[in-house]
Amino acid sequence: MKSFACFNELSMQPLCTSEASAELRVRNFLVMVKEVRKHTHITKVRHAGDMTTIQLTPTMTLQDYLNAHTKQPVVMALLGLFTQPQVDMDDDISLQSYFDTSAEVTMSDNTVTQADGFNAAYCQNTFCVGFESCATWQSDFFELSVTSNGKKKNVSWACISSPLVYSSEKEHAHRKPAFDQWLQERNVKLVESAMLPEQKPVDVEGDHGQCELKEHAKLLNRNPYVEGAVTSLPFKPHYREYVLKIYDNGFIDIVLCWEDVGYSMRVKTTGRNVAETKEIAKILREKFGMRK
Repeated sequence: MKSFACFNELSMQPLCTSEASAELRVRNFLVMVKEVRKHTHITKVRHAGDMTTIQLTPTMTLQDYLNAHTKQPVVMALLGLFTQPQVDMDDDISLQSYFDTSAEVTMSDNTVTQADGFNAAYCQNTFCVGFESCATWQSDFFELSVTSNGKKKNVSWACISSPLVYSSEKEHAHRKPAFDQWLQERNVKLVESAMLPEQKPVDVEGDHGQCELKEHAKLLNRNPYVEGAVTSLPFKPHYREYVLKIYDNGFIDIVLCWEDVGYSMRVKTTGRNVAETKEIAKILREKFGMRK
């Protein structure tokens, strides 16, 4: 699990109608984050913009609130919490996944809304946090419709807005085990292929680049998380990254980016979900991605 959560920008609505209610919203948010930090590895909250983009009232942003309360401890807590951008720029695998993916969340009134924070959280295998601004965000899990590489799937994703997720009160006691289970399911545990390297397919075709692709596929087949090259793909002459696309079902599109022509192929891995497949993609890129 990542050391950060992503901010749910949808939880800014409805806006507060007074400075007093805005202060209460901020303080409740910090109480929730404090509880989450106690029970997880989260140290930061990622958001697409700075605190001037987090609206509290029609005329007050989170930055305005901080400027007006510079001598209060709450200011220091907030200053050290948020970071940007929404996706870690050093994690180019997650960044590419974020650009290739969109997410929509089903609200309590059954309306479906584009959800950038959820998308960032999904692509980075972490959860969202947000304001408890209305009854909708009193829940801990939300149905997401995720579209990635032209394919749509529904997933249940966590967004924590209330510290009651860790309450021992009877009516809330079910929340912590459910959230803990969700977090456990997000832990990446890679499985190895049962096939020996020579048993794995090298199904790349075509007159141009067939030799280069086959040789590289044989190298990949030595990796325990690869189950074979299943097909060659159209040339990508201007693409300069080794990993082209990652799929939820364990497939990875790879480009021999050091070749001017941009030979490419699809590789089957043991990844059982997008998080595992992304981790395998990172391993393959580090080991084979600069191979000449």
